[in-house]
Amino acid sequence: MIFLLNQLDHNIRYRNLIEFLINTGLRISECLALTFDDVEGDILIINKSLNRNRKIDSTKNDSSHRRISLNKNVLEIIESQRTISNNFSLALSDFS
Repeated sequence: MIFLLNQLDHNIRYRNLIEFLINTGLRISECLALTFDDVEGDILIINKSLNRNRKIDSTKNDSSHRRISLNKNVLEIIESQRTISNNFSLALSDFS
């Protein structure tokens, strides 16, 4: 796993995605449907997923709705993604 993550050092978004999936055990479709609003402190609320048509749906079944505790590593990944998103939004505003 360390080798794979080291290969992704040049692309922090992919590294964050892989590390996030490994640490949380989420399905890729659940992860791609997440927003920062799904994080409440150190708890992640899972209640939706991205379907084949790239639309947000509820998870596969009701038992897939869950809340998971986040470890320090995952919280750092979330903050990294938040910074990347904020910087991207600022860059886009230059073109408005």
